[in-house]
Amino acid sequence: MSKNSNPFLLGRWFFFLLVTFFLQTGAQAQISTFEEGWLYWTRYFLEVETGEKTNLGIELDNRRFAEESRQYQSIGRASLLHQKKDWVSYGGGISYSMLYSLFTDVIQPEIRPHQEVNFSYSEDRFSFNHRIRIEQRFVGDTVRHINSEEKVTEELSGTYSFTLRSRYMMAMDINLLDKEEKGGHLNFETNAEIMVNDSIDEWLNTLRYYFGVKYFLSENLQIQLGFLKSIEREYEFDTLFDYENLRFTLRHQIRKKR
Repeated sequence: MSKNSNPFLLGRWFFFLLVTFFLQTGAQAQISTFEEGWLYWTRYFLEVETGEKTNLGIELDNRRFAEESRQYQSIGRASLLHQKKDWVSYGGGISYSMLYSLFTDVIQPEIRPHQEVNFSYSEDRFSFNHRIRIEQRFVGDTVRHINSEEKVTEELSGTYSFTLRSRYMMAMDINLLDKEEKGGHLNFETNAEIMVNDSIDEWLNTLRYYFGVKYFLSENLQIQLGFLKSIEREYEFDTLFDYENLRFTLRHQIRKKR
């Protein structure tokens, strides 16, 4: 990461975090139906150095409700990133998601190609990253019939709907124990992210913010644990999904020998 002496970095971060809080409050005020709950996410992230300036990232993400340990979503993602300069990287990839219905046994598939660009810089013990990601979402269509409050039927129609979604995330890391990112190094991490659809009438999709720590077991192996707040809007049934998530991540790097 490049060094930067801009004195407004922290101010920009807190301003963006404040914006997400206001958007969250506005979204909640307009919804007639709420779905709330606690989930736990377990992730494995593998980063393989494929070239001098390229990395292949493979991510496996499993999300379950804490209550009754019920499955919510499973996601697999592969991305290839090129480090253009010290402070900028870009690339793309594809994801496959399986979303488990809250009402029936139906599992909704989604195929999701994406492109992204990352901007990184640091100042003293602080590191900042901006990520802009564009996703082409091909989501399996479902037909849902609500016969009563206790009886819902649902089935896949066999067709897919397309939505273009844009995501912006701003992240900040603070070195708490500086061991030069080797064994014993400890970071505090926080980020905020907003996701928007390509429809003006249904533009707000998801808001997230996260707080946690990352501990380096070794130079190539880290564990992360934190709290993630996720708010997602579903327009078809006028529903807001407001979830608190405990997220655990194991990160593993495989680097070429120099």
